[in-house]
This record gives sequence, structure tokens and C-alpha cells, in this order.
Amino acid sequence: MSNSFEIYQGEWTYITDKDNIQILATSNVAQCTVFCGKASNGFSFMFHFDIPSKQRIETLQVFKEKLLENVPKGSEIRYQLTGGWKCLWAPKVRDEINQFMSNIELYKLKEVSHKFTDESEKFSERGWTKGVSFNLTSEEIGFYPKKAKIKRWRPLRAWLPFFQMPLARPKENA
Repeated sequence: MSNSFEIYQGEWTYITDKDNIQILATSNVAQCTVFCGKASNGFSFMFHFDIPSKQRIETLQVFKEKLLENVPKGSEIRYQLTGGWKCLWAPKVRDEINQFMSNIELYKLKEVSHKFTDESEKFSERGWTKGVSFNLTSEEIGFYPKKAKIKRWRPLRAWLPFFQMPLARPKENA
């Protein structure tokens, strides 16, 4: 699909309007959690959190630094969580992410407001085997028409707490 960028299990990405991407997508999220959003200045992001580990918090700390670098004062950040529904560890993951994003210090420091939507219950269970997309224009979560498959699996990396989740980035436009 043109103007789309896929991430895989255990990866995350951030993009800006300069990257010319309209859709962020990832593989199925049966027991995983997708965390995605957009700031009013065009800074967008998507995470595919897999199994529980300390790397999630470490990665969110790196993400916080990217927010501070890229989102100017007075901006609004809208973010959504989906996937995992009530399975296994997914509710805990969603709670941890929301708690992290609700960190008052981040918003006081940058004078940034945030809005949260939990789409996990609305997202149909039919989506367990389909890819998930985040449309940056409409800011809606939906199924990804091109089935996003797991191309890179890192079982060891996912369990090791001292690794951060890998950052996937679109290639520079030529």
C-alpha cells in the first residue's frame, strides 16, 4: 500500500509530516497492544507491544525524549490503545501505558495537553488475524487491508529486559 509504513511485533516508530506517510500499520494484535497517536504538529507514532517486560518502560522513556525534542509547547497529543482486549497481560499493558502518558511532569514541562482513547473494546475480535492500521489523516484505527505479517521475530530480544524495543524508521525520501 502506498504511503504506508509497517512495523512488526516488538517494534515502534515515529514519523513527521516530512516522511510523507499516511498510514502506520502492524501485524495482528491478538494478545498484544498497539499504542498509536499524533501530535497537533504532525509528529505521529506507533508501538506494537508484545509480551510483558521491563523493556516497555525503557522504550517509553526513549519515546518521552523524542516527544520532548519534536513536540513544541502548546501542542496537543491524541493517543489510542487497541488490541489484546481482556486477554492475559493486555489490560495491564494498557494501564501502564496510560499511566506513563498521564505523567503530569511531561506535560507541565512542555505545556502539552493530551487526550486518550481506549479502542480495545471497540476493535472487533475478528481482527485477531488481521493487520491493524492507524490513518494519520482521520486518526482512526482499523484493519490493514494488506495483511501485515511477522517478518522478523526476536523471541530472545523480547524476553531480555536490558534491550530496548527496536526503532523502525522510514527511509529518507530520495
